[in-house]
Amino acid sequence: MKTPLAILATSFLAVGAVAFTQDAVTFSRTFAKGTTDKYTVSMKMNTVTDLSAFGQPNMELLMDVTNIAEYTYKDVDEKGTATLDILYKDMKVKVEGPMADMMGGAPEVPSTMKGTAKMDKHGVLSEFKMAQEAASNPMMAMMGGQQSMDSLSMFALPKEGVKVGEEFKVEFPKMPMFKSADVKAKVIGSEVYSEKEAWKLTYDGTLMMDMDLSEMMKDAPDTGMPQMNMRMEGTTKMIMTVLIEKANGRVLSIESVSNSDAKVNMVDMGMSLPVKTDVITSFKLVK
Repeated sequence: MKTPLAILATSFLAVGAVAFTQDAVTFSRTFAKGTTDKYTVSMKMNTVTDLSAFGQPNMELLMDVTNIAEYTYKDVDEKGTATLDILYKDMKVKVEGPMADMMGGAPEVPSTMKGTAKMDKHGVLSEFKMAQEAASNPMMAMMGGQQSMDSLSMFALPKEGVKVGEEFKVEFPKMPMFKSADVKAKVIGSEVYSEKEAWKLTYDGTLMMDMDLSEMMKDAPDTGMPQMNMRMEGTTKMIMTVLIEKANGRVLSIESVSNSDAKVNMVDMGMSLPVKTDVITSFKLVK
């Protein structure tokens, strides 16, 4: 005969087992036509280029970018995919370091830039396109291309239900600067952000970098640098913490840190320049 304590313990275990089987979380991004989400964005980037091949010391570039990003959901199709108008405003760019001096300081950036895109029910941004005046800005090449400047480009919700604490793989959207990614994520638990119930997720992975710099520089002919056949290849280690609103799958906050170790292959000269880049990004919904 079981003692009362044993019976009580068995009951707790049974309840816990039932609860464990019910904690799978399903994510789905839903949109309200005509609404706008506004975010504050900041990005700090530190790039160090090894110029020892030219008999020169390392050259550092520090870049600090801040802006407001607004996403207006114009239309939603039968699959739940939204068409977006994107507005970047209050754009401020600051550059420092020897490489910045060589480039003549920060590139001239318009205070506002516009773009369009689509976003599906998994939060994946696609068909991203900047207006022509923004697409040809030299800063786009410095940041790795048009879509790289948008924090939502490096994000995707899990396609299947996942349990809290369970690790799962994430398929990131394809981008010109990355050829593959091995990213694992985890739902950490619940959190409150600006009085909104949210899920906290972490993303951790390594992205394989493969950029045709010469092709990107064609869109920015006013950089003052000669056109050369150049490719950047390497890896980017990324750690990202994301808060997702439970009610609609909307991103509330992204905090990310990435470290890149790459080489710029100057094909015409038969030389390679090692480049290390650290980036810290903050992306937060405005109340």
